[in-house]
Amino acid sequence: MPLVYVVYGMAKSGSALAFRLTQEILMQSGHDQALLPRMLVGDRRENFLRDTKVETMRAALAVAGSERRATLAVKTHTGLRPKVAEMVADDEIGAVAVARDPRDIACAILESARHGGAWSLPGGEPVHDIEGAMSIVRNHVAKFLSWAEQDHVITLSHTDLTQHTVRAARHIAVDLGLRCDAVAAAEAVLGGETSLPAQEPRHLRDMSEEAVRHYGREFEHFIQTYCRATLG
Repeated sequence: MPLVYVVYGMAKSGSALAFRLTQEILMQSGHDQALLPRMLVGDRRENFLRDTKVETMRAALAVAGSERRATLAVKTHTGLRPKVAEMVADDEIGAVAVARDPRDIACAILESARHGGAWSLPGGEPVHDIEGAMSIVRNHVAKFLSWAEQDHVITLSHTDLTQHTVRAARHIAVDLGLRCDAVAAAEAVLGGETSLPAQEPRHLRDMSEEAVRHYGREFEHFIQTYCRATLG
């Protein structure tokens, strides 16, 4: 069993839910979720890694190994580096990668940017339209694939996590090699519920029909492969 389990998520994909589920599953099996040192997580009060450099991951492994060899869940939005990919292949690190329809993510980013969210284009320009948001999303797609295309990494979609939360919990637990009360895990992170209310995809109400079709064609393979419900 790996000492560090990475929850990678595209922005606005539901990875925070996957992270909390993973922590809950680990805690059910007696794996205390100690907060990593500030040099790794800064002022955050959760194990969110701003980078996944090999030095960062080795430091996290050292902390996990010192905590009665308790597996720690960590969350990141950073792509997988080659040296860390070797650690994943060697089962030093486990991982789940979370995806969402790029069109929905772009809509969420654009709304956040309009309300003061810290989203900007590579040159520092603010995000003010769907195409600008999509330029950010394309980067997240590439980062997601860097994780998802590894043999030892499982994937979940936003729909899996929100609509089939209990099954998502079981999927993560199986990957960890643990038994868990998946219903209790879902209820713990969803305030007593076992799934979230179904909602219409954002892009269907926030994008023009032309944009829906255009980006649907651009990301067709990605959407079909990673963004559909696989656990329903």
